[in-house]
Amino acid sequence: MTIKFEHYTLLINSAFRLDSSRRALDPGLYRIEMETELMEGVSFHAERWLFATIRPIDAQGRTRRGEIYEITRAELTQVLTYHASTLQPPNTTRAPLPRHEALPRTDALAIERASNEGMAQFA
Repeated sequence: MTIKFEHYTLLINSAFRLDSSRRALDPGLYRIEMETELMEGVSFHAERWLFATIRPIDAQGRTRRGEIYEITRAELTQVLTYHASTLQPPNTTRAPLPRHEALPRTDALAIERASNEGMAQFA
């Protein structure tokens, strides 16, 4: 299973409302974080939407503490279509695998066994 994490910085010009918020969100900069899963066993490239969140960014460029909202695919499409003016290109990142020393002994042994059986490859 391959999980892809993307994040975008979005400038929104007008107030908008999400199902997960009680009030309309103000115009400004927002960070959108999305996770998708690469579907395996199909003859074409396909991704399954897992979830996405939207977070306001303050004047210093940091996300505001405590303000995080889940956003559905339909809401994201609506925000991008009607409210957004600019979208920073995505920064696709993959989370690094933890080193064996940082894992509990059981997890480290399971990873080592999978590596020995050719089920996983670690750098």
